[in-house]
Amino acid sequence: MSPLKRMRELLTDRMEMLLLEIPKDQRAFQMKECERLCWEAGMEPGSPRQSPREFAQDLLLTNPETIALAEMAVEKGFNPEVAETPDDLILRLLPSDGHLE
Repeated sequence: MSPLKRMRELLTDRMEMLLLEIPKDQRAFQMKECERLCWEAGMEPGSPRQSPREFAQDLLLTNPETIALAEMAVEKGFNPEVAETPDDLILRLLPSDGHLE
């Protein structure tokens, strides 16, 4: 498996796990927040009405717009486990001062 494919799978798994840790009644809000962050960065996000797994896959595994983010994550040796919330994971991936830390 290529490092890029592996990173995309790690990001997807981490997003799903973080979403599942959130109480069910708050998950939709967190998915909408991730969606908002992606829209603001000019990316087409997944739908917040899906299950956590489907949302994570649509956003980080099958979405062609996130390939560049995963490539940067591979180059920087980013560890998805450092993200503490779903929106934290997205913010750490998006280009900005201090991303991928």
